[in-house]
Amino acid sequence: MFDIDTWQEIFATLKKNKLRTFLTAFSVGWGIFMLIILLGAGQGLKNGVQHNFEADAINSFWIIPGQTRMEFKGLKPGRNIRFRNNDYDQTFELNKQEIDQISGNINVWSVKSIRYKKKP
Repeated sequence: MFDIDTWQEIFATLKKNKLRTFLTAFSVGWGIFMLIILLGAGQGLKNGVQHNFEADAINSFWIIPGQTRMEFKGLKPGRNIRFRNNDYDQTFELNKQEIDQISGNINVWSVKSIRYKKKP
């Protein structure tokens, strides 16, 4: 494939251009290293997300309050929707045959402080 003259020319060029040879080898090594790190981080992220979703039921149904888009009986759009305990009870009563388990959940992500009466 390569004769002796070709190998001698390759080694002579490498010896003559030491800095370029070193920088090229370092760049290739760094690229391979970063590829391995990024692939490992991506796989770790994938495994973490899969682990977090394993606990969720496959056939679960979430109802999340939001804001209205249309006006209704003189009320402006953009109002916050608030669920009450009565909504929870009605959902269960209307769908008893299809619902195996039901539970409520409260998220307080946007609340900076929680107070009870005058106690912070």
